[in-house]
Amino acid sequence: RAIAFSPGEDVVVTLSADESVRLCHAESGDVLQVFMDLGLVNAAAFLPLKPNLFVAANSKGILRLIDTASGEGLQRVRLGQAARALAFDATGRWLMVGTEAGSIHALGVSGAGELRWQYEVLAASEAIASLALADAPPAPAG
Repeated sequence: RAIAFSPGEDVVVTLSADESVRLCHAESGDVLQVFMDLGLVNAAAFLPLKPNLFVAANSKGILRLIDTASGEGLQRVRLGQAARALAFDATGRWLMVGTEAGSIHALGVSGAGELRWQYEVLAASEAIASLALADAPPAPAG
């Protein structure tokens, strides 16, 4: 269904129709860990500032923060809408989540990697299938 590379591009997360999430070595393809979810996982993204952590977003509107080293689920955030797309900003301090209902949820990311829901904006009348964030332009000199 989808893949996401770790910040160092040495690990790949793959998402499958069987509700599994696999961590694989990027060069060899060897499976390092397998996680099962309670719903179809639509998107995953590594935390830019914590490359040992990634977020998996499922069709039941739940985000899971997972530690790749231990395989432990560290946090669950319920959105109430099926999540379809994830994107971190350039600072790694904000996670944007696009949903099937056309909303974008903004979550703050703490220094420890904890996710905190901040706000939601209805951005479209249809599902948001992908997100890309751009750096803000520099302020005009004045």
